[in-house]
Amino acid sequence: MTSTPSSSSCGCSDDSSDYSPVQSESRNDAMYEIANHTWQFPSLEIARMLSPKKPKPHIEPTAELLLQDQYDYVVDKLAFQNALEDVVTRLVNDASLTSQSFNLHDLAAFLTGCVEVCHDALDKQQDFPFRQDRWCRNFQFTVRGVPVDRSRKFVRRKSLIVGGRRFSGGDDVFYEDSPEGRPADRLTLPVEAEGSWQETTSRACGDARCLFNLNKIRSFVLVLAFNQDERALQFLIFHHGGLTASELCNVTTPGGLREIARLFLALTSWITPGDAGFVPSCTDTTCALPADGLGKGYALAALDGVLSRSLRLRGRMTLVSYLRLLQGSSEKGRLPWTSVLMTH
Repeated sequence: MTSTPSSSSCGCSDDSSDYSPVQSESRNDAMYEIANHTWQFPSLEIARMLSPKKPKPHIEPTAELLLQDQYDYVVDKLAFQNALEDVVTRLVNDASLTSQSFNLHDLAAFLTGCVEVCHDALDKQQDFPFRQDRWCRNFQFTVRGVPVDRSRKFVRRKSLIVGGRRFSGGDDVFYEDSPEGRPADRLTLPVEAEGSWQETTSRACGDARCLFNLNKIRSFVLVLAFNQDERALQFLIFHHGGLTASELCNVTTPGGLREIARLFLALTSWITPGDAGFVPSCTDTTCALPADGLGKGYALAALDGVLSRSLRLRGRMTLVSYLRLLQGSSEKGRLPWTSVLMTH
């Protein structure tokens, strides 16, 4: 991932408060984790990573992981390309971020507008589900609170923008250890827009760490990074292998807006929780475990306890749980065990 350090802040923060020393130390730990495990790809490849996908018709289910060229991607469909041209035309005619006077609320409004324009374009295409069936329905960006780790006493920093569904009134925050009953997908897309690229990426690591610990078995976390000096937006995908980033997308050029439109269209195409990185087969109390090598049978198991938990961003076995098979829950065959350790 390319980094363009800058000696000055981008000046778009509404509040000058910063992280506490404890939080800064945590961010440095996260940056060290991913230091040699970062990749950058063109926006088209990032869009394919984020896109809903399914195996091609001639691909038979196997116990092995499928290769990239064995999938059909929504972003490669003709209907998606038609929607993309519609979105690009509308974004190019919007000069909301080209002025010198700029703040976080302007950026939040621009990002929310991108989502709305993408939904409008998909509404015109017959090959896409209705808006109420899409994962990013009622999705908006707003200037809110900061991720808070209650166990390490992280302080609030008000310059964070977050995107998510079902926003309500009040100054909301999200936690590494979520209060019981808080929906894990309430805040799903943080935005960092302060300081140099190196500082922005460091803060994004902290956001991703919070979201991973909010939903322990999430497969990936998406964070947006914006730099006012360069007027550039970057999509950062954090996963347990490290960090995969898009190329920089300039919000003032037609080429940059095209790539932003492509990436936001991929997000608004999400249908299932799995598209957004959540694992729909597992909750905080129950998991549906595969009962065969083809994914056609499953067995329900109850979570009996957590044996080990790590706050790492990267690496295997960040969570080890003890599961107890529920009697009579197996479909299409019985499993030869009654309990199992699940690692993630």
